[in-house]
Amino acid sequence: MDIEENTTPIINIATEFNGALSEFAITPFSAEISTLLDVLVNDAGPDCPFKCEFNSAAQYIYIAKALLFGDITTSEQMLDTTDPQQLWQLVSQICGVDEDTWLAWRDDVYLDAMRKKCERYPEMREILIRTVGYMLVEVRDPENTCGRALMRLREEILHP
Repeated sequence: MDIEENTTPIINIATEFNGALSEFAITPFSAEISTLLDVLVNDAGPDCPFKCEFNSAAQYIYIAKALLFGDITTSEQMLDTTDPQQLWQLVSQICGVDEDTWLAWRDDVYLDAMRKKCERYPEMREILIRTVGYMLVEVRDPENTCGRALMRLREEILHP
């Protein structure tokens, strides 16, 4: 039996387009996390919007993760850093993480972060449109979560 090889060309989101599509690219934007988390975070809702300025999509994603599990202290520390390495170290300190719950919400959190980034940076929409026909890949992430989120966003842009 022949195994069909995937011949779809790929774009490494960490390096192409000067890394603009990467979750760690410094691309400040304002956003509310509560739109995704008000279902899970105790008593979060319209009176608790978690609106603030994020330095990157990664900062948004990992603060959302900390808030999802009620770790306000780590989320505040994450908000105070612009250094991707320090942010990544703080991710490992999030308390109370339930992997099954995170996996259930992860893709939506990534997609929401990329939507917010795209709303702030319209040129990102143009970049995504130029990637039609390519698989978007974050080579450092074996699960390619950011790449998958960007491809979903690209579909939303092309087929609203």
